Amino acid sequence: MAVYLCHMPGRALPLLLLTIFVDLFSFGVVIPILPIFVKDIGGSDLAVGLVTAVYSLAQFFLTPIWGALSDRYGRRPIILGSTAIHTLSYGLMAFAGTVPLLLGARLLAGVGSGNISAAQAYISDITSPEKRAGSLALIGAAFSLGFIFGAPVGGFLMADYGFEAVGWFTGGLCFLNLVLAYFILPESLQEKQPDTPIRVLPLRAFVRSFKHPGQRALFVNYFVYTVAFFMFQLAATLTWKEERMLSEKEISWLFSFIGLCSGISQGLLVGPLVKWLGELRLMFIGAGMLMVCLSSIPLIPDAWFIPAELIVLFFIALANGLMIAPGLSLLSKITRSEVQGSTMGLYQSTGASARFFGPLMAGVFYGISHEVPYYVGAVLLLINFWMLGGLRGRRLGVYMARARGPKRSDQKAD
Repeated sequence: MAVYLCHMPGRALPLLLLTIFVDLFSFGVVIPILPIFVKDIGGSDLAVGLVTAVYSLAQFFLTPIWGALSDRYGRRPIILGSTAIHTLSYGLMAFAGTVPLLLGARLLAGVGSGNISAAQAYISDITSPEKRAGSLALIGAAFSLGFIFGAPVGGFLMADYGFEAVGWFTGGLCFLNLVLAYFILPESLQEKQPDTPIRVLPLRAFVRSFKHPGQRALFVNYFVYTVAFFMFQLAATLTWKEERMLSEKEISWLFSFIGLCSGISQGLLVGPLVKWLGELRLMFIGAGMLMVCLSSIPLIPDAWFIPAELIVLFFIALANGLMIAPGLSLLSKITRSEVQGSTMGLYQSTGASARFFGPLMAGVFYGISHEVPYYVGAVLLLINFWMLGGLRGRRLGVYMARARGPKRSDQKAD
């Protein structure tokens, strides 16, 4: 059966999305209730930020390695290996009753989570350039669906059975994910690159990417946006619990709402909007939308909290869709095909570093004043307008033309 399925390329995309969904569902179960659990076991605001951030610290170091390994050995073995590590990490989380143990479990989970670069390279392998933005948006939609269904499950398990049940449940789901991927996920890479360099910290590869003006603009844009978004995520969780007096279940439903809106925007809107406006215009709109939303959150009065907060969360989710998939699509179009996996890995590593600094900064700023994380995030987004402006006009077309040109030996670690 496994051999039969692996020779059905027409089913590759839905099978990959199913694997990603199971993986991200487990992530969605944990994230909304993790800051609350850290507080429950005696952690400080800084500890909340650190436990949330250490996951992304591991991603920063491992994602480029997973991406480069997928160029060398293929996408399928990397997805399988990283999913096995995920299974172990969530199982260990069931025993994490102290902050140090929880840190270790989340660090291991971050090691396994680097498979997203292989998944993105997988989609680049099996889709044409004109359809790539819509296909990559489906990864964002799978992520959003993970929050839609995972967040309320996490809130229910935490409220009624405790955090230990969350660990066992997510560990079991990741094991199911591993079994599904083993039997139904085919290989997508037609020509492996055995000479792809594997480095623990690929500083030279980062330098090469930053020398490319188009890649530099997209990398910085992704970093700044992700810092701002994850500052909002952690600050909002603590604000909803400590100021708005919401329960774990209610907080999880709010995250589910964000996931629903983000899934709709990425799964249904991004593809048609890219054809209409183009990736770059959508990214400008998304950055502006998120900046306005973050600035408005601290100003919402208690009397209008539910309707106003839902409206703001809807536009935050929409901004997320307008920033992520178009950015990935542009990066894939200005990157040479033989280094798609390694470049996607560097890109995701950039996002991982932002997901490390974002929660950590949110924990520090939240300890100063509960409103500061939102305002700092809004100000940071001004950098995005500056960086994206460098891609306007003929420059973007030149970068795309270079990426489609003949293979060059100096692009091995672009």
